[in-house]
Amino acid sequence: MKKIVLFIAVFFFWGCIPNRPFDQDYLTPVPVKESYISLQCNSFFISRIGSAVLIGNGYAITNRHLVEGARKVKGVMAGGIEFFISEITLSDKFDLALLMIPLGTGEPITMGKRIETGEHVYSVGTTYKSPILEGIVRESEFIIHHEDFDFPKPYGRDDEGRAMTRGLIYEGAFQKGFSGGPIVNAQGELVGINLGYIIKFLGNTYETRQVTPKSYGVGYHMADILGEINEMLARSNAGKSLSSPVEKNLLGF
Repeated sequence: MKKIVLFIAVFFFWGCIPNRPFDQDYLTPVPVKESYISLQCNSFFISRIGSAVLIGNGYAITNRHLVEGARKVKGVMAGGIEFFISEITLSDKFDLALLMIPLGTGEPITMGKRIETGEHVYSVGTTYKSPILEGIVRESEFIIHHEDFDFPKPYGRDDEGRAMTRGLIYEGAFQKGFSGGPIVNAQGELVGINLGYIIKFLGNTYETRQVTPKSYGVGYHMADILGEINEMLARSNAGKSLSSPVEKNLLGF
């Protein structure tokens, strides 16, 4: 009887282990395993799963809302590489965080040009379901109203006091665990960072709050956040700037 109970318990907890993109890399035409980081963020009795992407030797980018307030942040990469992340720089302007990881770990992803409406994108994330999705960009320029999360110095606030930023929206089966992960184009180049999933439509703007019958992912253009990433790098004393072929088109309201 004890053996049966133990088997059931092991089976249950094994089934609760999230899928990671590098576990099923063969399912997508855009491999990401060398630059993808699966995140496990724990704070007392609260545990969150999310994603990050390696953008340079020793540093990665993710969402601020994933790591802020976490007591332990663990990164897992392909090949069984695991490490704890203690040096984190938070952005005051975007839902972004810079993670310092062990030097020589993984392979930084290649940057791509700005993605446009109608183009196909691929997204990856740590989930309990499918870790890889393909979507089509519905709007490449729109304003995000952040309903469930705030940060100190956004570029603007709406009439209800919610932080506003700009981003892109794509149609696809977005799930929890994709937040902070890479959005890539058909060449496997990084074009955006995931924020969350939608949403309730408000005219020609959108707010991240309610899930609609269709699923949509929301993210930042890499072109819009490069300047902020470089500022975070300077504050973290990394001593380097991120160079990229994408335009450095910073936000402005």
